[in-house]
Amino acid sequence: MRFLVVSLSFVAAATLCTAGDFAASCYNYYLENTEFFATCRTESGSDQSTSIDVNQCVTNDHGALQCVSANGNYADTCENCYLSGTNLDCVCGNGNGGTDSASVNLNNCIGNSNGVLVC
Repeated sequence: MRFLVVSLSFVAAATLCTAGDFAASCYNYYLENTEFFATCRTESGSDQSTSIDVNQCVTNDHGALQCVSANGNYADTCENCYLSGTNLDCVCGNGNGGTDSASVNLNNCIGNSNGVLVC
């Protein structure tokens, strides 16, 4: 019985983390301010242009960028942000009056849902 409970918990946790891996089905991606643009494959096999405000998908947690499902608002406390491959690199406030270099792999934060980028 313990094995069943642990297995079901693992499946439930895996199911909640559906966002991510946009790079497997999107290309020509780039960042303009906080807007992330890409061309993504749909379920029918066609490609379409799409974009998402990364500010919705990423937050600054005391100088560390992290993925969130909504209302991240990293841009309020980060600057000099740029895209390096699939990584978002910034200088972010650390909550102690200083700043830290921070990076997050957007491929872990953003996914492709039938040709539309999602957190």
